[in-house]
Amino acid sequence: MRLNIEMKDLLNWRNILAISLVAIIIISRTIESVPNVSATAAVALFAGYLFGYRKGIMITLAGMLITDLFFKGFYDAGVMIAVYIGLSIPALLAQKSFNFTKAQKANQILNVASKSLIGSLAFFVISNLAVWLFSGMYVLDINGLANCFLLAIPFFKLTWLGDLCFNALLFGSYFLVSQTSKKPSIA
Repeated sequence: MRLNIEMKDLLNWRNILAISLVAIIIISRTIESVPNVSATAAVALFAGYLFGYRKGIMITLAGMLITDLFFKGFYDAGVMIAVYIGLSIPALLAQKSFNFTKAQKANQILNVASKSLIGSLAFFVISNLAVWLFSGMYVLDINGLANCFLLAIPFFKLTWLGDLCFNALLFGSYFLVSQTSKKPSIA
């Protein structure tokens, strides 16, 4: 089977946007100046909204894999798989559930903010369970689990705030562009 991809197919706006979202993940993960603050989960939610959850997950995993392969390096497989799963969950949350043209703006802001929080919380639970199970840093009992989660709370605050800010930037930009690019209807 011969792969025949023409340049015009590669350069359509959806592909350019998908590649740009992967690049945002890579850039935000490589210049991470605040621990646990990156655009990854926000890109997953945004890509899930724009492209559907499958492509949203693919975009998220591509950005993660490229970053780990070329910049960050690989780490414990159990933790790494959990991190990849946790950061892909926002793409599942999107499911085209936003409708910026019909609903009130306040409802959509709350919708994005709540899904951002749910995604951050899911990542917190999944990644910290994996750290507890696979890292060897904690005793594998209820006290070790509690200690793992307690010590991770400051990182959760940063993660959620970062996710919320990146989601506001992505969805806010999208909303502004979609509102200003519409031509007035003649009725």
